[in-house]
Amino acid sequence: MATPHRLLLTGFEPFGTRDTNPSQEVVSLLEKESFAGIELSTRILPVAYLPATEWIRTQMMHFDEVIMLGVAWARQEICVERVAINLMDAAQNDNNGFCPTDIPIRSDSPTAYFSNAPIKQMLAAIRDTRNPCKISNSAGTYVCNAVYYAALDEIANRHLPTKAVFIHLPSDECLSVSSMAEAIKAALNIRVRSTGDVGLSQVGKIVIRKS
Repeated sequence: MATPHRLLLTGFEPFGTRDTNPSQEVVSLLEKESFAGIELSTRILPVAYLPATEWIRTQMMHFDEVIMLGVAWARQEICVERVAINLMDAAQNDNNGFCPTDIPIRSDSPTAYFSNAPIKQMLAAIRDTRNPCKISNSAGTYVCNAVYYAALDEIANRHLPTKAVFIHLPSDECLSVSSMAEAIKAALNIRVRSTGDVGLSQVGKIVIRKS
């Protein structure tokens, strides 16, 4: 019997003045489904820098693939994030009241990481569902980016084979939760079987040195 593909799907709790979070709702819909060849685990993360990043680091060794979801209220389409940067810089408090300004996520780690997941394949799969989607080169500097960076940093430091990607969802006023769930289901079915898949075979580091 083939070993199932161990996949972790995460979303976030509501934050700010919002009572809901589309990423949480999408995870709730998908965790009720079964996927051939996939052993799916789910988790709703706190919108809080430190507990969210600390928890995601502990999970990288347990999964073949991690897909993290969050919401970007101002965006009009689903955004597959290419890059995570080593920066916490918030315009508002997280749900624990923490509001960092220009603070690195980990001071001794690279400036940024590229995703090592097959993001172009995921993009094509989402577009096949006829939902608007694009590759994004900025995951922001709030908790979404921090979690993404922490995941890739852990993979790099431990030399893990785990693939990780972050996907931002738009407001549910732009796209229904059921449509977003359909799109993420398509992305979730793009398996990462080997380092020869489309995408970077290893986590790509970006280092910018100050003169």
